[in-house]
Amino acid sequence: KESAEEIITQSKRLAKEIKSGAAQYADEILLKLESNISQSLTIINQARDELNEMK
Repeated sequence: KESAEEIITQSKRLAKEIKSGAAQYADEILLKLESNISQSLTIINQARDELNEMK
């Protein structure tokens, strides 16, 4: 049998692992978003440059 303290300790450890995993996942998503936004800005700037050359 596990004591209440052992259960609490395991629960806290598991909660910490879950929180860490969630933070890592969020960071990966934000990194992908940052990359996509950067690519979009590059395309937008190129398109604006082309438009300005037509003036």
